[in-house]
Amino acid sequence: MDNYFSYVSKQGLANLKKYKYSGTDKSIIAKYLGQPFWNWSVQFLPLTMAPNLVTLVGFVFIILSLLFMEPFSPDLMGTNVPGIVFLTTAVFLFIYMTLDALDGKQARRTGSSSPLGELTDHGCDSVSSFILAIELAIALNVGSGWIAIYLFFMGLLSFYSGQWEEYHTGTLDLGYFNVTEAEIIMISIHTITAFLGSSFWDNTISIPILGAFSFRALMLISSSISVLYAVAGNVLTIRGLIAQNKVRADEAILRFAPFLICSALFALWHGVSYSLVHHPYLFFCTWGFLFSNLIGRMVLCRVCDEAFK
Repeated sequence: MDNYFSYVSKQGLANLKKYKYSGTDKSIIAKYLGQPFWNWSVQFLPLTMAPNLVTLVGFVFIILSLLFMEPFSPDLMGTNVPGIVFLTTAVFLFIYMTLDALDGKQARRTGSSSPLGELTDHGCDSVSSFILAIELAIALNVGSGWIAIYLFFMGLLSFYSGQWEEYHTGTLDLGYFNVTEAEIIMISIHTITAFLGSSFWDNTISIPILGAFSFRALMLISSSISVLYAVAGNVLTIRGLIAQNKVRADEAILRFAPFLICSALFALWHGVSYSLVHHPYLFFCTWGFLFSNLIGRMVLCRVCDEAFK
């Protein structure tokens, strides 16, 4: 960096002009259902509408969904949240999901693709990811305890790991189960909770040999498996780059370390204080915005072809 307050060096600005986005999406749902719908939907956006504005409009719906839910659930419990609020959250999430898919199409449609658009998109997505984790905790009625910490961590882990891989490969590789499926599941959870109430997730089902599990536990277990599967794929990709001497192992590990250290410190904070119990939104939003700051810096370094330190 040229000085202490610089975010991008002169060489980084020169590299920025050469940057081109690269990404793949293997999702079957996105391919056969999402893409046809998104290709049809994008034609209704005016050509004068900037792609970043599409991103920001979708982001506003995520912010509104949390603002609507918070007054009814100060403790992250969903028992007092009206069904209409959960249903509104599901609708707003669908709108966000759609606009998040349309911003890139709008950019290509108008010939206005840019690194700034990618930074805006990933920045808004990083904030949305922790807001969605908070709303999911409310819908599943987990309260402000260690389960909420775990749910929040797993949501951020999946996002950070994907960005960590993209930083090293230069390609956003979305697997067969990715953000599309995750958002559909969250929409389904909010819709079910809207009609059956958050107590629905307390119901249990008996599984031979394994025993009885609540629907909440099954949801947490299945989501954990999907997250760990995705993270394992990211790690194997980086391991392959290390084996090819394209990435140094110590540098790759150090680039993942800030997220793990940040998460450990917030878990420690919860362990030694009542901050999460008394101020759950402040606690998670503080953690979430620090996470988003890490993501923003990593994306900026990637598009400028600079070292993320």
